Amino acid sequence: MEFGSRARVFVQRHAVAAGILRTLVIWVKRHVVEPTRAVDLAAMFLLTGVLELLGAAGCYFPLPA
Repeated sequence: MEFGSRARVFVQRHAVAAGILRTLVIWVKRHVVEPTRAVDLAAMFLLTGVLELLGAAGCYFPLPA
C-alpha cells in the first residue's frame, strides 16, 4: 500500500475529526491570528506616533546629554 492510499484511508476513517480540526484551524485563524495582526499594526502606529511626538518635544525641550 503506497503512502497516498494510506493517507486517503486515514482521512476517510477520521473524516469527522478532520472536519472538526479544519473548522478549528479556520476559527483560530479568523478570530485569533488576524485580530492579533490588526492589534500589532495599531500598536506599531501608536508607538510611532508617540516617538514622533517625543522627538518633536525634544526639539523644543532638549533632553540633557
